[in-house]
Amino acid sequence: MIFEIVITTLMGSLALKAHLSKNGLGNDSKKLNKIFSLSGLNVKDGDQTLTTQLKKKKNYDPLVQKNSYLLPNYQIIPKR
Repeated sequence: MIFEIVITTLMGSLALKAHLSKNGLGNDSKKLNKIFSLSGLNVKDGDQTLTTQLKKKKNYDPLVQKNSYLLPNYQIIPKR
């Protein structure tokens, strides 16, 4: 009886985690990285691609999270 309850709980939590990761509800950093790449904040320097880096992540409550990102440092050199 106890074994069935434990197995059912584990399988339910695994299904819930799979559903949340499929819909992107549980991970905001993946969404933000996609937004950064689509908006042009990633910089190509030769063969390297400089991307934004997560600098600090702080959880205030289970529902409130503060992320601090470091943008790539680049200069736009005008053509003459």
